[in-house]
Amino acid sequence: MKDLKDLIRESPEAILSEVYAKNLDWWEHHVRQHSGDVNDARDIFQEAVSAAWLNLRAGRFEGNIEQFNAYVRQICKNKWMNQLNSFSRTKFRLEDDFSRYENHADTESSHEEQLQENKLLHRCFNEIGPKCREVLKAFYYERKSLVAIASKTGDTEKSIKTIKYRCMKKMRTLYLEKLGQDE
Repeated sequence: MKDLKDLIRESPEAILSEVYAKNLDWWEHHVRQHSGDVNDARDIFQEAVSAAWLNLRAGRFEGNIEQFNAYVRQICKNKWMNQLNSFSRTKFRLEDDFSRYENHADTESSHEEQLQENKLLHRCFNEIGPKCREVLKAFYYERKSLVAIASKTGDTEKSIKTIKYRCMKKMRTLYLEKLGQDE
């Protein structure tokens, strides 16, 4: 079996045709099974093929055509998961039945409790250190990816993931300690 680098020189159109032939129908079926439609599938597939192709041309992918097909499918899945996650963050549903809210009257005490909780969280956030504040603010408030945060701070994506985890753990510990002190 020829290496992809050789095939690119000989016939890049043939590679792309094979990638589309072997993967597009599978991908459309996959997206329809997971809350999407054909247009979503085609958009993501085009993005995935483009990203994979650029990585192949830049030498960041090495392997044969079957491995390349698997690579394209994995990129598709990752892009689809990202899209589903972003939909779930921004999508909300209005309830027709408001009866479940009848017993939850907005009281001054519930607002006061929320205000106290927010102040406590703010105090904890200020105590976790500048690096933690920077990473958590970028990830949760600014909704930046770990890659974007890593490039901004000069760290690796893996180290930012670890830093984020440790900072959240530190925030939880501080919050629970202070919550116990305030009671």
